[in-house]
Amino acid sequence: MESQFLKNRSINKQVGKLFYLRLIYACLMLPALAMVISSCDNAEAPLEVPTPDTHILLGPLDKSLINEPSVTFQWTGSNRLVGEFSYRCIPKRESWSEWSTDTSVTLEYLNQGNYVFEIRGRYEPGYEDEAPDQRTFTIDIPGPGMLLSPFKQNISSGEEFDVELLADEVTDMMFVHLILKFEPAQLEVLDAAAGRSFQSQPPAFFGTIDNSIGIVDVSMSTMGSEPSRLNGTGSVVIIRFRSISSGESRIYIDSRSEFRDSAGKTIDTISRIGSVIEIAEM
Repeated sequence: MESQFLKNRSINKQVGKLFYLRLIYACLMLPALAMVISSCDNAEAPLEVPTPDTHILLGPLDKSLINEPSVTFQWTGSNRLVGEFSYRCIPKRESWSEWSTDTSVTLEYLNQGNYVFEIRGRYEPGYEDEAPDQRTFTIDIPGPGMLLSPFKQNISSGEEFDVELLADEVTDMMFVHLILKFEPAQLEVLDAAAGRSFQSQPPAFFGTIDNSIGIVDVSMSTMGSEPSRLNGTGSVVIIRFRSISSGESRIYIDSRSEFRDSAGKTIDTISRIGSVIEIAEM
């Protein structure tokens, strides 16, 4: 009788132990079950993803005036999911840049004029910002100055192109002695002519070209012409080049160049900006 009692007691302990194990298992499974139910609910009502947005953090203020030919912009996404960005700067760069994780850019060799910079972001993959952030700004180099225009050109090897000398914000300019230097291994000069704003009748234009050492030496005057002088901004000399080999080549205004008014007085220039030529292989 006692033996049977002990046997029943042992069985009850095992049953109780099994009950408690099942109870603990059930408690552990409840959170997982809740997650499954929640995921099922979400499948019926998808989680709304915020629209990607981009904000400019650093750069020229909207409608600002910049007195140098380069600007830097820095930006960020509206949240950490916005991981790729694309920009454009009209008219410097009409098309959007490739998508990248970069969050800043420096735009160089900007000619004088008005620009619009735009930046947009996206989630990866493909969910794009529909309203890019933008800034408008104006490049205006302080004068009086002598500028080679455009400041930068991208051309192919063997291609012909023009570089124009612009007088910017000058007063009573009548005489010009221009010395341009260039790299003869990459460029050659085909022709030099008076610009539209500095032509005289009869012509008073004298120039020499030496492609062996890379130099153009031009002397010119508007004396006796109508109008007899240049006031403001205008084209002084147009030089036609041809590229010879690939690479980066620079054209610059030699320090010996002189610009004088009708009284023969030197016109001191605040800025003298050269030109950069990027030559690609054919």
